[in-house]
Amino acid sequence: MSALVFVTTGAGGREQEFWWDELEQVFLQPDELAQQLVIGIAGSRRSWDLSADRVYTAEQQERHRGWHLLDEHFPTVRHAVFRKVYELVQPLAIDARTRTLDELLALAGRDGGAVRASRRAMEPGQVARMVEEGVMDVGAHTVNHPVLPVQHPDVQRTELSRSKRDLEWWVGRAVAGFAYPYGLHDDVAVAAVRQAGFEFACTSSYRPADPSTEPFRMPRIEAPAVDGDALGRILRWQLQ
Repeated sequence: MSALVFVTTGAGGREQEFWWDELEQVFLQPDELAQQLVIGIAGSRRSWDLSADRVYTAEQQERHRGWHLLDEHFPTVRHAVFRKVYELVQPLAIDARTRTLDELLALAGRDGGAVRASRRAMEPGQVARMVEEGVMDVGAHTVNHPVLPVQHPDVQRTELSRSKRDLEWWVGRAVAGFAYPYGLHDDVAVAAVRQAGFEFACTSSYRPADPSTEPFRMPRIEAPAVDGDALGRILRWQLQ
């Protein structure tokens, strides 16, 4: 079975991590932060008291390595603030999102240009080679990975058309598929997908596809970190 990977083209080859990885740098890497964290988000100042966990050790980082953003529990105050800031930053316009992350990185004393090898996005040539070697096929996933429904329609159309154009330039052939960032979409985004020339688009609706499924609102079933036998059981259960 071949793999189809959806690519965010704005990250290719840049000396900057994805915004959620920058956020993880601020809160979940061993260091010491100010007792009171105050930042500007969407035109207002937000503050959090980090005194209980202003110092975060390497031992704590290792202990909580299995924590996930969507977990219902928060091992430390830092994890709770990470989740809240993520929720506030995610829907921002691209420029506002960048300003907020730059301010956070500065407050944490971290260099936004320091890209960790484990967080580096693939470069265009690497994507092209993987496609040429038959390892995977690719679809588009916008340029900057915004929440499309809260963006201006012109921004949505630009994100879609440019990501398709960029990716086709990288791999040297047509790109048929698209995936909505975070699975979020509205009628404007669906219309923009059609206008950009895609043949199908994926949401994050957790259900099987069937003959009545609309090609521009395809569902997806999550493949968790399990072995092949466990994944087979999940797929069989979904298809019952």
